Amino acid sequence: MDKKEINMMVTKATQGDNKALEALLIEVQDFVYNLSLRMLGTIADCEDATQDILIKIMTNLSSFRKDSNYQTWVYRIAVNYLIAIGLNTSNEIVIQKIRKAYRTVGLNDTMLDNQINIIEENKLTPTIFIMSNPSNNSGNYDFFDGKDGYWYGFWHDANSSGNAVVKWIKIKKSDYSFSEGTWTLDNCQLQNAGYRYGYNSSPSRTTYSVLLNGYLYMMAYNKQSVYKINVNNAADVTQIKLGFTSNYSCQSEYYRNTSMYMFVLGDWVCGSDFRIASDDTVYMCANSMPVGYSGTPLFEYGPFYISYGGYDSRSVRRDF
Repeated sequence: MDKKEINMMVTKATQGDNKALEALLIEVQDFVYNLSLRMLGTIADCEDATQDILIKIMTNLSSFRKDSNYQTWVYRIAVNYLIAIGLNTSNEIVIQKIRKAYRTVGLNDTMLDNQINIIEENKLTPTIFIMSNPSNNSGNYDFFDGKDGYWYGFWHDANSSGNAVVKWIKIKKSDYSFSEGTWTLDNCQLQNAGYRYGYNSSPSRTTYSVLLNGYLYMMAYNKQSVYKINVNNAADVTQIKLGFTSNYSCQSEYYRNTSMYMFVLGDWVCGSDFRIASDDTVYMCANSMPVGYSGTPLFEYGPFYISYGGYDSRSVRRDF
């Protein structure tokens, strides 16, 4: 349907015409299904999410502005929350669904950039993936979206000799069930998996490693190679040699609470002076700050990649 037909159907549907409502839902059903499958990874979760999103479209149809693009509006309805995961001082993993206004401001949003609405919160109690001193509320760990229906957490304290011991946790998105354990990677020396400090009060995050297509990418301790580890089979490990010693520097020149040493852009694993393609080919780069002043991992929002960071004590948002 073209824009004129869409607007006519919206008018009819909001006046109680069930056939018009059905036509509007059919128009975007495949789009919503494919979007859900890309975000959740499993068909069962995708089917449930598709139904939930179609219901949200029905109940929010009266808010559709006829000068807007219908599919773009549906996209906002479908992905209008972020996920925040971290450990609190009770060694609980707290998972929050958070609504945050980015490119548009709704009637219930303030003009201030610090507004966050917590939609839902769940707490898990791990026994392995924990801090030895939870009162400090810090550790060399990070969480990642596997885009396969699970979130993954990895914890590793940098080791300059011997074996690398990595703690891991795998959390199912649909019901928050989880499994956890440790990997021992023989004769492998790695940098930190990540770094988190604080939770509710001035939290900070340093991104040292990334997860892409089922593999965790971690920098070697000597900064001369990157280890590619299958998150579901730690015996599947590839050492990707860079061919030089990376400066392995962060992207945020002036940063406060966040910094980023590695990041994902499309199918590329990126560092300050290297890019790794999907076939493990390494490209050395001259630009040491390709996404300068970005302190957080980039996330997709429609056609944009968005990251937050800082420069000279002023917080900035970078859209790519």
